[in-house]
Amino acid sequence: MRRAILTCASAALLSACGSNGTTIAHDGNGGSTVTMGDTGHGPAMVAKVAAPDQTVAPSDLPAWAPVYPGATVSQVVDVAFNGATGMPGGPRKQVVLMTADPIPKVMAFYDQKLAAAGVKPMMSSDTPDRSMHAINTPSGQPDSITVGKTDAETAVAISYASGEGRLE
Repeated sequence: MRRAILTCASAALLSACGSNGTTIAHDGNGGSTVTMGDTGHGPAMVAKVAAPDQTVAPSDLPAWAPVYPGATVSQVVDVAFNGATGMPGGPRKQVVLMTADPIPKVMAFYDQKLAAAGVKPMMSSDTPDRSMHAINTPSGQPDSITVGKTDAETAVAISYASGEGRLE
């Protein structure tokens, strides 16, 4: 189930790309590169997924989305969108964290961080098994934080712009 939530989190990040011309290449270290589509000048999107045993928190996490206290970094995905029609442009990252704490406690932590940074979500959604905030950014491609239940843990997926148009 844990692998399923990580795969779903990555799929959500990559869903804007479609599946036309998708290739997956695995490196010798347990990581992989997913390439999707074609802009006519190269791939529409390239995602690099770090190997599970080589995942560390990126140094450029936004101030409103630090690593949750006591959480482990489970997955890091670097995504480069190359501006195909209907797709965002620029680099993005997705970081998946795992914790034993319940969803309301985790979301309260991130609500506090958002408020401290002066960031107001443009959209929020809450269900018993998942909470999500979408945050407007200067680039127009929303950042997000999603907290959901897996088998025995809570997964935190943070998706954010990592280049120009970044929201601090």
